[in-house]
Amino acid sequence: MIDPTHFAYSDESCYTTSDNFGAISILSFTAEIKSQLESTIFPFLGEMPNEYKWSKFESRNYLDVSKQIFDVLFQYAIHGQLRIDAIIWQTNDPRYPRNQTNSGEKLSVLYYIRLRDMLSKRWGADGHWAIFVDEQGQMNWEELESYLEYASRNKFASTLLGPKYDLNWLLQNHTKYSLEKLESVSSCDEPFVQIADIFAGMAAYSHNRSSLLLEWLQFDAAQNFENNTKQMAFPFLKRTEVSRREIWRNRFIN
Repeated sequence: MIDPTHFAYSDESCYTTSDNFGAISILSFTAEIKSQLESTIFPFLGEMPNEYKWSKFESRNYLDVSKQIFDVLFQYAIHGQLRIDAIIWQTNDPRYPRNQTNSGEKLSVLYYIRLRDMLSKRWGADGHWAIFVDEQGQMNWEELESYLEYASRNKFASTLLGPKYDLNWLLQNHTKYSLEKLESVSSCDEPFVQIADIFAGMAAYSHNRSSLLLEWLQFDAAQNFENNTKQMAFPFLKRTEVSRREIWRNRFIN
């Protein structure tokens, strides 16, 4: 296996719930900054009492740690060394029966679309990729890897001297990515997957709670106590009803 030039970590949110929207998020970056990210970000995650997840985002500690982590990520992103990509889908799409909307088959298609576009269109040609995905019982990761490899330089190499030699295909695909590894991992053991979970959760939340979030940002956000979880300094002026957990999430998005 060729040493990776790029790494990617992914997770999904709200794909099995009754929410109207689900999301998949992918954190990707160049290999040259991996050790720097680990030495800078992992100590922040060490301050968390348990696994860093959007579903547990309900305290000032989560808000403060998340801001520090995101400040680091965005510094690399503005220099083109790191990306966050997400795909959001409507779970109650009328084109699908409800009991099929969140199936493993549909999730596989969504993962393929997001990973394929990220690999082939967002980072350019000649990348050698190692991808780590959160454990997902409904997914056939080997099958997904085979589909992704079909458009990669692995397919180019196998086609070049094989019986399926096709000059037109080679001319069209010679600059595609190379998928060196796609591995399913436990999120509790992989901090970068935990960060992908935060982005996926935030993407799904911002759609599922969009009306209330926008109303809160417009009317109540400016009057939040800075050092308290109460919603406003003057409760009788409150315009929106959000839970304690949602206040911290809204503050982070704000």
